[in-house]
Amino acid sequence: MAAAETPPDVEMAEDPVHSAMTFWRERIQEWFPGLYTEAYFMPPVLMRRTEHTEEQLSSGQQVSVTRRPLQNRPRGAGSVLTESDIRDDQSQQKVLDCLLHLSEKKKGDTEGMFVLSQLKFGHYLNKPTYAAAVAALPKTIQLKVDKMDQGDFDILIIHKKHGILVGEIKAIGDLFASPLTQAHCKTLSDKVEHSIKQLTKADAMIKHLLSDLQGQFRILKTVMLPNLGRADLERVLLQNGLLRESLCTCLGLNPGEDPVPFCLTSDDASNPTNWWQCRMTDAGADPAMTNDAYLDLLSRFAGPATTVKVFCPSAPRLATVHHSDVRTQGEGVSETGNRFTPVEIVLHPSQMETLNNMNKAYARVFLTGPPGTGKSLVLVLKGQEWLRQFKPVHVVSSRKENRAASYMIASQLKQSEPKSSHLVHLHVFNFPIDRARAFSCLTKEARQGTSHCKELFVIVDEAWDCFSTPDPFHRFCDDLSNYVDNLHLWAASLYNHCRPACLTEVRLTEALRTPPIITRLVQEHRGFRGGHVYDYTDAPAPAPSDGFRPIDIFHEEPNHAAGIDTPDCEECGRAIARLLRRLNVGERARGADCPTPPRFCDVLIVTYGTLFHDEKKDVTKPTSGLVQALRDEGIPVTVLASNDDEGIKDVATMTGPDEVVAADSIIINGLERKIVIFVQHKGQSHEAEDWGKLWAMSRCTSQLVWLRQRRHPVTRSQLAKPVGDGGNENAGGGSTKVEQMDF
Repeated sequence: MAAAETPPDVEMAEDPVHSAMTFWRERIQEWFPGLYTEAYFMPPVLMRRTEHTEEQLSSGQQVSVTRRPLQNRPRGAGSVLTESDIRDDQSQQKVLDCLLHLSEKKKGDTEGMFVLSQLKFGHYLNKPTYAAAVAALPKTIQLKVDKMDQGDFDILIIHKKHGILVGEIKAIGDLFASPLTQAHCKTLSDKVEHSIKQLTKADAMIKHLLSDLQGQFRILKTVMLPNLGRADLERVLLQNGLLRESLCTCLGLNPGEDPVPFCLTSDDASNPTNWWQCRMTDAGADPAMTNDAYLDLLSRFAGPATTVKVFCPSAPRLATVHHSDVRTQGEGVSETGNRFTPVEIVLHPSQMETLNNMNKAYARVFLTGPPGTGKSLVLVLKGQEWLRQFKPVHVVSSRKENRAASYMIASQLKQSEPKSSHLVHLHVFNFPIDRARAFSCLTKEARQGTSHCKELFVIVDEAWDCFSTPDPFHRFCDDLSNYVDNLHLWAASLYNHCRPACLTEVRLTEALRTPPIITRLVQEHRGFRGGHVYDYTDAPAPAPSDGFRPIDIFHEEPNHAAGIDTPDCEECGRAIARLLRRLNVGERARGADCPTPPRFCDVLIVTYGTLFHDEKKDVTKPTSGLVQALRDEGIPVTVLASNDDEGIKDVATMTGPDEVVAADSIIINGLERKIVIFVQHKGQSHEAEDWGKLWAMSRCTSQLVWLRQRRHPVTRSQLAKPVGDGGNENAGGGSTKVEQMDF
């Protein structure tokens, strides 16, 4: 349980240091219950540097727009996003991916490990609340000679068995061609030399900070070059004997040893085991790293008195809704979801241009593109524009598959324009049966406009019925177009071949509301290969983060009963409950600067082609075992049925009780949640599983969980392949491997 970060009254304690340290240890054990046997990353997710400008749409709405990074930082420009910043973040992400992969390979070795990244020297034990407690402890400010107190740890690993490892990351190499030119060799030599200086400073800083503790901890160092091959580093060191000797000295090697295997290069990305063996394991166990010493180190470097910060955008409309102190995975999941679905509207320039240009040229538009590209958001903004002109807006649900999306859009329009909320009208139909009734209803709503002709303003999201012949949605649009002279109809669908002839196609293909790691999975759907869904394209700016690696839970013996399908498996329900507790779902925030952990209503449990049952709503069938087990574990769950309009409305508008939602993906089509648990069921064909990827997994804005029938985890290539991420051709992804969890 993530308790609030409330410190003791250390100033009144007889021994302030002991009192504070006791409190810090308790918090560390509480936040990271598997600290002696598991790997933890802090922060748990890398928040990339992004930049936004405050813009005004032609309709008058204020929005934040992502800004393309500049090639170079202009003189006197201050803090602006550059391509160099992007490369630095990409390199940091690659190293974290590599260490994530290493921790997966080491899972089961019962070796605790903490990976701290981008920890500034000045953030160590700097919380004012603990000033009295840390007064007698070594502090970074005491090393002011040659600006020793200024700097950071790119990577700081505290390992339960092998001691401390300091890593210095250099982004060099991604722009180099092979073979290296002499100019490139000179640049690389300079970077390695700078790394040596930085590592020497970091080594001195750690020794100073730990000087009051008993025992001499082993401190190892490494240079991390995730964009550079081993052969290129070897070539540069062969040309520069003094640099090679300096690197050996820095890494604690004998002059005749080869320092290259002790450095992390791009060759180690897919298999860092050899590098880890050479740099850490071969050194043996650190006798100073006892359980108590390990806990003491974590209490200082990762505890409440040390500031842990992730990047927050500086745009005024965004800075107030994001949090910087992110320590636990649950907080990381919550903050990632907040970054991709912010309260304040964020657009890419392409969405901005679509709204401004289409306002002038087109009244009938068909938005199409892959999931998470902001189609629904653009529809809402268009509806807001009409409401500001005091035009009645008609949101049409044409069938059960787009009911939830229609409820959501109607609710958002009413909330965003309260003075015009009475002008928002939601129409619920069931095509093809209700097509004629829908036409009759909408034509009656057409009014005389300023040009003395009838006008009508209509929004349809998830607008497709491609499997009916003829397509009733096409006929509906054509009939309205022929009858209403001044028809304004904006519709959206991920399927490009579902466009009615009377609507102008506008493509939105830059991922906006889905982490790159999810888009890489969704891209595998056969709809992309068949051309029915447009491919993702590179966004002009980096995504807020790469997201979290998907988590696998396996439905298999001996823990899971044979012959029981996943929706009916109680052990699957208990496994999900344990995972949700690990993510602190439903708990309160640690403090004001910390994100609130995910709520229960931030969780969707989704199937495709099968239903969960709830005897509270359907007395003819017992409650599904998975649902019942969750409830027995204290997790509130509501089961949605396709005929439960009120329940669907509550879920779509987030006005219902704080409960986990279990439903078929068709029912919640168009909604987004921070945690999506996709349940694969027995006998599900590959085609059905493929549809599940497109409709269910794409609903995830942060942490995807896959409850599987058998062990066939997503491959590294599926996750590592970059898709639509600001031209990041070499991104390794926030996860290069699915996290397999045996609960």
